Amino acid sequence: MAYAQHIGRIGALAFALGVGIGIGATPAVALADYAGASASASSDSSPGVSAGPSAGDTTTKMSRGKNRPGRGAASGPRATGAAPSDAEASDAGGPSARSGGTRHRTTSRPTTAEKRRAATHAVDSTSPTATKHRARPDTDASHRVETTTEITAGTTPTPPEPTARATVVDDLGAAPVVIAASAPARSHVTLRTALDSLLGRDGSPEAPAAAPSLWVLAAAARRQLGAADDGERATATPTALAPGQISATPVVNPPDAAGVVTGSVLVTGADAETVIYAAATPGKGNVVLTPTGTGFTFTYTPSAAARHAASAIAADAAAKADSVVFTISDGTGSVLTVPVAVVILPADAPPSARARASLPSFTGDVRGRIIARDADRDPLVYTALPTAKGGTVQIDANGRFVYTPTDAARHAAAAADATDADKSDTFDVVVSDEHGGVTTVTVSVRIKPGNADPTATVRTRYSPFTPVVTGTVRARDLEKDALTFTADPLSAKGGTVTIDDRGGFVYTPTAQARHDAAATDAPRRDTVDAFGVVVSDDHGGTTTVNVTVRIKPANVAPAGASTTDLFTNPNTGVVDGRVVAVDADGDTLTYGIVSGGRKGSLGLDDGTGLFSYVPSLAAREAATRPFAGPRAKADAFTVSVDDGHGGTTLLTVRVAITPLGGANQAPTNGTFVASAPGVFTGTVTGSASATDPDRDALTYSGSGVTAKGSVVVDADGSFTYKPSDSARHQAASDTATAADTQDTFTVTAADGFGGTLDIAVTVAVGPAANKAPTRGMFTATTDESTGVVSGTASATDADSDVLTFRGTGLTEKGDVIVESGGGFNYRPTDAARTAAGTPGAPRRDKFDTFDITVDDGHGGTLTIPVRVAIVGSVALTTAL
Repeated sequence: MAYAQHIGRIGALAFALGVGIGIGATPAVALADYAGASASASSDSSPGVSAGPSAGDTTTKMSRGKNRPGRGAASGPRATGAAPSDAEASDAGGPSARSGGTRHRTTSRPTTAEKRRAATHAVDSTSPTATKHRARPDTDASHRVETTTEITAGTTPTPPEPTARATVVDDLGAAPVVIAASAPARSHVTLRTALDSLLGRDGSPEAPAAAPSLWVLAAAARRQLGAADDGERATATPTALAPGQISATPVVNPPDAAGVVTGSVLVTGADAETVIYAAATPGKGNVVLTPTGTGFTFTYTPSAAARHAASAIAADAAAKADSVVFTISDGTGSVLTVPVAVVILPADAPPSARARASLPSFTGDVRGRIIARDADRDPLVYTALPTAKGGTVQIDANGRFVYTPTDAARHAAAAADATDADKSDTFDVVVSDEHGGVTTVTVSVRIKPGNADPTATVRTRYSPFTPVVTGTVRARDLEKDALTFTADPLSAKGGTVTIDDRGGFVYTPTAQARHDAAATDAPRRDTVDAFGVVVSDDHGGTTTVNVTVRIKPANVAPAGASTTDLFTNPNTGVVDGRVVAVDADGDTLTYGIVSGGRKGSLGLDDGTGLFSYVPSLAAREAATRPFAGPRAKADAFTVSVDDGHGGTTLLTVRVAITPLGGANQAPTNGTFVASAPGVFTGTVTGSASATDPDRDALTYSGSGVTAKGSVVVDADGSFTYKPSDSARHQAASDTATAADTQDTFTVTAADGFGGTLDIAVTVAVGPAANKAPTRGMFTATTDESTGVVSGTASATDADSDVLTFRGTGLTEKGDVIVESGGGFNYRPTDAARTAAGTPGAPRRDKFDTFDITVDDGHGGTLTIPVRVAIVGSVALTTAL
């Protein structure tokens, strides 16, 4: 490269003596690579002396100039490590040394590994591999620094032209700052002092050798080198730099999207000898320094924590900036510190959030929570914005909220035609992390419908001229909703109800309701009617009003009262009859005696209207007298007919009085009815009756023994007949005749006035339950010569019936004749006898069977199975 390139590592710089920048650790020394020179190497520094109150890790790149062209190679005592004289030290640092001739350098030959470690080092505040220096307090002006340093000889390049001043670009767009070069007249560092720190008294290197630039940097940090008083700095003007003066022009670029700040420092006026570039570790990030032919470039990377701190809303200017202090020295007494301010680009991860809301409570409140997470773990602030429908939202520091809808919103949600939008509300919650990170969560909550039911009262009006009842349902709604009135079309008792849109109604009762209300003893429930009216406000609010109205009574009195079925008994003179009437309402009529007859007694059935008038004996005698007038032969009484609903009709009944001595008429039309015999007892019940022309009361008689049983006759004509057991058994016979199955007796009806009538009654005789024959058996004997079997069958009958036996006919192996008395004769066939006589004949060939039936003549039968032996015919078998 055309110019020396310098890379170094030093520790963090701090202010020394309260006014300068201190060096917290001894910088390591590295050799710059010039064109044609071999790579220089740097070794790790050993613990050094602290120049200030704080210490840090610093990476420093230092370049030493090599022999200029035309100069000879190093030789003599310097080459062997001999200690240089004061004159030599003076020549090495004086102007004459730079004018020509051969310069001698003491060189410690580096190893290959050390040369590799001399590569450019990046400054990183977090790197544990940065060169570390341990500070040791020392009151002496000379500080012993333990540093292992390798110096490589080479050709010294021509240094760049010096500039009059260095410009530092501040952050936040500040104007460039002019930094005057330090005046060398104030320097307290001499080449001799620097070389003594590097070489021992015998000219050999110290182990470890202290870097000569250390004291230059320390003097500069304490303002002991090239320092000017305050007045000189304040009045400094751009001037050409004298030899040994350096200037720097920093250029700082804005941060990129990742927050990285890049820049460069143009260095002029640096001595061609040893140039040292140092960067103090920034407090909020790390810096990488890269030498160039005219200075160096740098890359500043802020830490994530610094960027996040810069994003805080309350962050001040100091939190949004950092500074990097670069120190440039050529080792000849010219030292320049270049503080560069960099902008820290804020960085923040906005929080993520979601909402969770419950259903509305009984009061309509909705509780929920904003669940938020912040990647930076910043404290979060929750801010609820106004809702879309004016509801209130209370939210606490933890994101828990309570939403309360307005009454108007709840009322709108209760509307019959409310949409989904009417039934919900939304609001935004802004979640901020106080570092510029903002997330807005839209919360949707349900609105609990709310509505006040309307209130209502009823007012009714009645008219004496009509049964129609009118009235009005008066209703009010607190929300002033439009009201709708709906009435039951029919009342509880079937009346009709109509109602208009203003609550006016008309009630008309039915005729039946009116008639029921007219009843004499009508309870209150029959005198009133009720119906319901529903008042609704179309927002879910309803009120049901029960309207009760009085029913106007209505009734039609009975009409057409008269008498019917009048009859006068010639024997007793009693007049029987009935009062009848017609009621248009179909009411049940009741009858009452208003006034009785003066010539007899009157009996009246109030439910049917039947009456019986009995004239007195005196009245009949008066009617019997010769020339008795009409008044003597008649009487009258009054009967009322009441419909029970306030309607009443009176009827006067006139009756005739029958004279004594009238002719009697006997009863006629005698008849009877009888039941079927009882299954178990055979009992028959019934009644006999007759008609008396004079309507006399009849009495009946006829109890006694009958041909086949007995009968008991009551006075009212009823009777009970019981047949005998023998009659019943005979009626059950298979040969019973019609006469065997019935019985007859006579019932006499008498009118009490000498008139009688005999009524012949015929009843059935029920057959008794028959018991069939039992214990069937037989006895038999066999004629060995003919094979005929004779025997007798017998049985027992519980009813002692005469038993009849039957069963004559052919059998399987012969024939049988059964007599009615039970005797029988069985004759086997010849073939049967032959088969039975065959040697070895099976058992079945030696028997025959037949049945004899026993009949008791009353439906009872018994079957007797008979088994007879068949006697074999030996002779016949031999003949065949």
